[in-house]
Amino acid sequence: MKILKTIFLLTIALTLQSLIVRHDVPDEKFIELAKKYTQICHFQMGEGTLIDSCWILTAGHIGNDLNRDLELNKNPTVICNGKQYFIDQVFVHPDFKSIDEGLDNDICLVRTKGTINNVLPAQIYSQNNEVGKHIILVGMGDVGTGKTGPQKWDKITRAATNIIDGVESTWIYFAFDSIDSKKITEYEGVSGPGDSGGPALTEVGDTLFIIGVSSFQKGQEKYGKGHYGVTEYYSRVSAYSKWIKQTMNSKTKIASAINQNEQLDKNKEYAGNYGIRKIISKNGKLYFQRDEEPLIPMKEISKDLFLWDDGNTNLFFVRNSKSIITGFKIKRKNGEIVKVDKTQ
Repeated sequence: MKILKTIFLLTIALTLQSLIVRHDVPDEKFIELAKKYTQICHFQMGEGTLIDSCWILTAGHIGNDLNRDLELNKNPTVICNGKQYFIDQVFVHPDFKSIDEGLDNDICLVRTKGTINNVLPAQIYSQNNEVGKHIILVGMGDVGTGKTGPQKWDKITRAATNIIDGVESTWIYFAFDSIDSKKITEYEGVSGPGDSGGPALTEVGDTLFIIGVSSFQKGQEKYGKGHYGVTEYYSRVSAYSKWIKQTMNSKTKIASAINQNEQLDKNKEYAGNYGIRKIISKNGKLYFQRDEEPLIPMKEISKDLFLWDDGNTNLFFVRNSKSIITGFKIKRKNGEIVKVDKTQ
């Protein structure tokens, strides 16, 4: 198996695949088909698929590039459903091997800093019955046909279809069938330069699953890049479903704990006595109290600025030159400002 991998890896293009499609179908049909799949996300050098409100599944070699950008403080971003999001963390599979090492476990999870709303995430496919499944490929990169191969990059997202021909332990694969083949699908296509990390999707009833992640193409030495006859290899999502779920669950819990600890630390800084007034931290939230009157919940608006539960009163904490809180100011709806010093 290792010998076979070494042979065909010699034929892999280092710039992996937008969609290359059958030449006898109008281009606008591939563009229209893509509009159904808003789960597709675009990195600077590849694609990904939204699988949760802040989680994107992509290829390991795309994740390596993103990690380098994070290390260099380049603040990498991703575009999902037309909006840009900053990337928080990147989790390349621990057993990932690059092209030079034999390319394996080419899969990665990306966590965004903000939640991605108004998009229904694709579900993780975990069954082992992929062969024969009808799949939808989505991407934005170099476009072309099975006759021409990749031609240009017009930054337009397209979708194509295919059928899974076979599987290996960590791969699914399918051929780019020509129009005289009985196996050709209505919108037949494969990936093109720029589509690495993009999805192979499949629909089961009303549910959309991601079944594969774009990795590489085999057969270019015989047929030409992106021409009829080449075979696409996508990382087999079912082989990684356990790792995906464990990674998301553990990192979500860690992130939640970190956020909670950060909030508790901030609350501890604000809490204390301010003359006849108090700022109280309770169950992770802050409250204002005067004498023994009922507690007033406060909502954080920005650093040191809070809004009372009445929606009309602002409370702003005051710091000295050493950034230590020395008091606060209350601003009421009528413009009145009350200055209060911290006493304990």
